[in-house]
Amino acid sequence: MGKKPKLYQIDIKDTEKVRKVFQENQIDGVIHFAAFKAVGESCEDPFAYYENNIGGGVSLYKAMNES
Repeated sequence: MGKKPKLYQIDIKDTEKVRKVFQENQIDGVIHFAAFKAVGESCEDPFAYYENNIGGGVSLYKAMNES
């Protein structure tokens, strides 16, 4: 059988923890599913969405670039 994937329960905005994931593993590709997506909620609290979706993306992209 194949390998069982590792699960890291971390905040994508925590760049240091995201970096550690890349340091501990040989990563060949990334699929990012950590974004918020509810339209109504995003209109009510847009900054929470900016912080998570943009800030989290930047954190991930920094770790990817350094890797």
